[in-house]
Amino acid sequence: MPSIFFTPGPAHLYPTVSAHISQALTDQIPSFSHRSQKFMDIHKLAVEGLKELLSVPKEHSVFFLSSATEIWERLPQNCVQNTSFHYVNGSFSTRYFQMVSKLGITALKNEVGWGEGFTFDPEEIPAEVEMINFTHNETSTGVMSPM
Repeated sequence: MPSIFFTPGPAHLYPTVSAHISQALTDQIPSFSHRSQKFMDIHKLAVEGLKELLSVPKEHSVFFLSSATEIWERLPQNCVQNTSFHYVNGSFSTRYFQMVSKLGITALKNEVGWGEGFTFDPEEIPAEVEMINFTHNETSTGVMSPM
């Protein structure tokens, strides 16, 4: 079964975020041990909410990571033995492709000019590819890929 990963990127913050952060500090949430039941309850609520919001199937997992750079390292290290395929059309997708190449993984790509989008034709992806990678919002050029 294929895995789908939603990764972080720049986003507009909702106007009430500062009040939520203030309440979290008052409630000492950042001080909870990551092994405590309180933390596990919050984590479960967040995962369930994201799955509902983004229509993620129940059998899929949700992972929280600190940055896109960490994801660029962890995903291929843990999900690819030999070959990955990348859609490259800007600074971030280029850096991701380069990161995977530095990890010793064969990284293949479909590259278009910066600012251009893709058609996502399954026929262009070689059979040996274990993971397909694209930057949904290539903020360096302003391109947003279709869902």
